[in-house]
Amino acid sequence: MRKLSCLIILIVVFGLIISGCFFHVVPPTGKDESIDIVNDIASYKTNLIAGQHTIAGSVTVSNDGENLFVTYKTSDGWLMNATHLYVDTVEPTISAPGKFPHK
Repeated sequence: MRKLSCLIILIVVFGLIISGCFFHVVPPTGKDESIDIVNDIASYKTNLIAGQHTIAGSVTVSNDGENLFVTYKTSDGWLMNATHLYVDTVEPTISAPGKFPHK
């Protein structure tokens, strides 16, 4: 199970690194989006990376026993214009985040 949770986190971070972020201060909308996926991993938090080295916030992955929640939280004025997420027990056969099934 630990390998699966690490794989999911690495894939999420990889997708965010490739898609990138841009800097612009806007008011929050308060909208959260979740995708119903059954999995039994513990909560895990890691840095949200913009470009190659800039920390732009955090990514938290958790579940409630029925749903898998991926929460992106930007900081210091960073704004995301898109996210690309891949969730599976194996690495994707494609490496382009724009081709991932969850956007």
